[in-house]
Amino acid sequence: MRHIELIEDARGLLLEWEGVQPDTEYVLGADVALSRDTWNKQQLKAYGTQGDRSTIVVMKRSTFLLEQVFEAQVRMDAGEFGDVVAAVGAYYNHAIINVERNLADTAMRALRDAKYPFHRLYVAPASLSPSGASNGTYFMPKTAANGKTLLDALVDYISQQKLVLRSNALLAELRTIQKDNNGKLENTNGKDLAIALLMAVIVDATTDPPQFKEPPPPPVPKAPWNVDHKEWKVVAGVEEGPKVSPLDPPQWSAGGEVPDWSEEGPQGSD
Repeated sequence: MRHIELIEDARGLLLEWEGVQPDTEYVLGADVALSRDTWNKQQLKAYGTQGDRSTIVVMKRSTFLLEQVFEAQVRMDAGEFGDVVAAVGAYYNHAIINVERNLADTAMRALRDAKYPFHRLYVAPASLSPSGASNGTYFMPKTAANGKTLLDALVDYISQQKLVLRSNALLAELRTIQKDNNGKLENTNGKDLAIALLMAVIVDATTDPPQFKEPPPPPVPKAPWNVDHKEWKVVAGVEEGPKVSPLDPPQWSAGGEVPDWSEEGPQGSD
């Protein structure tokens, strides 16, 4: 039985089935919601009184399998949710992140502020956007045009037993997803976890098999004013200083006369 940690408050629920593993690649799918307070009667009946929630699904990635390790359903400001996405992604070895793009602008701002490595943000290939509208841009939108592509990828993963899902809430949402007569996704309101899963699956389906690399080092702080940048990089540990033998005398760079470090000792000493 795997350890399950539940963290719940008035704004949401976090589920962790497995903590981060070294030398392992993860994919994070997310769906940003507006967390609306006001709903019409039909929406209240269908989805309850709490409004829509932003969601995260993290999948551990191997060559032949995606395994769910984390899930979040939270109701908060979209910008604050971006901070959560950045923190969870960083925790899981700087996971590849794909946020459903329709409301992803504030999440992107949070990722930028967190200095999340941009090479770990998903860019949809041109093949997923025949019109070219999504080519070269971060994240993947869920639209009427690409709904069939997303759902077909998910069905393919399920039929080939390439998914290990542990969330009862996610499984319940998947059971209610249907296609219309054109094979496109029907209305997905209230299926926020399923959308987050779709974002993760499409990353795995359209990128190279995992070849884990250690996350990049944190950015080097800027050198203080009037400090030599090369020396500062040595102090910060980014670059090695000049090779100095332990037998060599200390190097003085503060100005003034260099002491006499001969065997007799500094001149004028006892």
